Amino acid sequence: MLALILALFAMPHIHFTWNQSQPGEVKILEGTAHGGPYPKVVCKSSDGKCDATGFTPGQTYYFVAQETGIAGYSNEVAATVK
Repeated sequence: MLALILALFAMPHIHFTWNQSQPGEVKILEGTAHGGPYPKVVCKSSDGKCDATGFTPGQTYYFVAQETGIAGYSNEVAATVK
């Protein structure tokens, strides 16, 4: 199971890490509502981490990870940009 973790650094910079079940690319998807949809790909990587910027202050964002070739999403994590 894919587990997504985020770390908030100097906003609006967000660092994502995850544990994936198989080698391959993982996409971090963004939405603005709890439970989705998640229409925007904010970053993608195959090494278990990536960084994203460009978030609007005062907005809460919801993120999930999606592994290539595996249906469904990781857990959802939320961040409010200060």
